[in-house]
Amino acid sequence: MEYKKNYHDQIFQSAPVFSDDYLNEILHLTSDNTIQSKIILEDKATDTARIIKLLISWKDSSEKFYSKKLFLKMPIIGAKANAFDKWSKHEIEFYRNVNENDELPIIKCQDAFISDDKKNFLLILDDISDDYCSANDINHNEIGYWLNAAESLAKFHSFFWNGANASKLKRLQGDDKTIDDKIKNYQNALDKFLIYASEFYNNDIFDVYPLALADTIMFESKNLNRRVQNKNISVIHGDSHIWNFMFPKSSYQRPLLTDYQFWRMGITTVDIMNLTRVSFPYRDDPEYHLKVLKYYHESLLKYGIKDYSMDECLEDYLLSVAMAVFGPVLNYYDFELGHEYWGQGVYDTINNYKTVRKLLCC
Repeated sequence: MEYKKNYHDQIFQSAPVFSDDYLNEILHLTSDNTIQSKIILEDKATDTARIIKLLISWKDSSEKFYSKKLFLKMPIIGAKANAFDKWSKHEIEFYRNVNENDELPIIKCQDAFISDDKKNFLLILDDISDDYCSANDINHNEIGYWLNAAESLAKFHSFFWNGANASKLKRLQGDDKTIDDKIKNYQNALDKFLIYASEFYNNDIFDVYPLALADTIMFESKNLNRRVQNKNISVIHGDSHIWNFMFPKSSYQRPLLTDYQFWRMGITTVDIMNLTRVSFPYRDDPEYHLKVLKYYHESLLKYGIKDYSMDECLEDYLLSVAMAVFGPVLNYYDFELGHEYWGQGVYDTINNYKTVRKLLCC
């Protein structure tokens, strides 16, 4: 939906103004509803954006009151442009084009706006914090939470499987590099990273990188071919670690996914790799990796996916975990994010890779 320009101009300032007309539009309130109050519950700057939590209340013609909490994300006023701004806009493009479907494990979006000059952006989601909790409030040692997260990913992937419901997203995802370009980029990134990392990490871990690079090139080749063939591929979240899920407080059911900055078309086990990459308490146990992957694959079948075997899913997972080894490498190469950012994560990605290779007896 297109809104009057001044609606957004009034929001992009130190003391944001939310007009009644604007709120009526985004909340789809009818003429018999009257806005009663607009209270900013929180207004803070993170490393990447300004976050506002807003409480709206209104009443209808019978004097019955209603309320809704909203979560807003926008640029930090006066801050220099940062590398994450483009990813915030990329997230907004996802919400602007995703099909409406109540069964998708995503949070309802009320507005997704990018200004004509691309300098300002605004994302407004329902604030679900009253009914959902973050990974801070779950028992990480309870495998059921990890299985439920894997099922949410399967539900999300199945909706867009092989390009279904994703025509606009496929055009927007924008990764048109050739495999030769990708190989060159990985090699250049690794060369630069190894010079830097030798000061901060044990040299014995660097023996893993050539093996992981070979698997990563295989992954990129397979990923490119699948995108061309539109086979066993889907929209993926791209950063689906456990902290990007919101879990229902009152039921033991599928969680919702947040933070879609890194969505793209791809091989879906990348999302399972990211799930088990961070805070997974069984990272050194191949059987628990396999348990989560099997449950994910079974969920895909439950949601109607065919012609994708468990063996293929397992191979995809290994190659995805190999690609994760290059997360710190590319973050240093692209964003100058070094050891103070990744720290133990360098060892974690390598140990995950070694663990998962045991599943294929490599």
